[in-house]
Amino acid sequence: MKPKSQSQRKFFRRIRWYAIIGGVILLVLLLALLVVRSPFFKINEMIVVGVPSELQTKIIAELTINILRIPRSAILGPDNYFSWPEKFPYTADEATMISIKKDLFDRKITLTVTPRQRYAVWCQGQPEESLNCFWIDQLGVIFESAPIADGQLVRTIYSASPIGRPLTGTPILAQEIFSVIKKTLDGLSSLDIGLEKIEYKQSLQELHLITSGGTLLMISTRFDPSPTVLPSIRRLSSNPGLDKLTYINLTVENRAYVKYRQ
Repeated sequence: MKPKSQSQRKFFRRIRWYAIIGGVILLVLLLALLVVRSPFFKINEMIVVGVPSELQTKIIAELTINILRIPRSAILGPDNYFSWPEKFPYTADEATMISIKKDLFDRKITLTVTPRQRYAVWCQGQPEESLNCFWIDQLGVIFESAPIADGQLVRTIYSASPIGRPLTGTPILAQEIFSVIKKTLDGLSSLDIGLEKIEYKQSLQELHLITSGGTLLMISTRFDPSPTVLPSIRRLSSNPGLDKLTYINLTVENRAYVKYRQ
């Protein structure tokens, strides 16, 4: 029998490597099919913590849509344990953060939701007409509709001019403007100054506030109120006292204009 030539040995060696590579690929495909089809990796339970039951279904549905944008998750499907990453930065209209915890033994996914906190009600439109009101959080983000609130129990900010198109999950104002409004309202609260009405004048970029005693405070939203505005109000509330003043105009930086009551 004639010995194999060198070219034949190379040919059979190449065939052997092709067979090994094909076997490995087949094994990987079988394992992938096992992961996709096996009931062992199917999620048994999905729990949402931190929000009312009526919002849980909505959050799961919205999060599932975003999870399926991941190529691996799109292949495995939303019911597969490995479709859900442990780290996935995502926020919803009602939440500032959602964290994912996985339990392979129980095949359970736990979604812990950090809900948005109600900071104020924002109402836009004319008071004599129908007002459009929303709850906003401490960043000024709209997250749900709100009833028209009267009195001082619920902080309500009115804006006669509509501020763009209100959409849940979006800020009602530019961050630098809302930051000034929040600092002003929080500062007045710390001074125990009750407010009967809060109105944002978009055309003037001013905040007009009527205290529980009827004094009008006019404050610009173009600069930080902490250095001069709030100290001026604190000083004037002590001497001569807000009940002695018709208004305080603080729309010019480093200036305070007052009018005494007759």
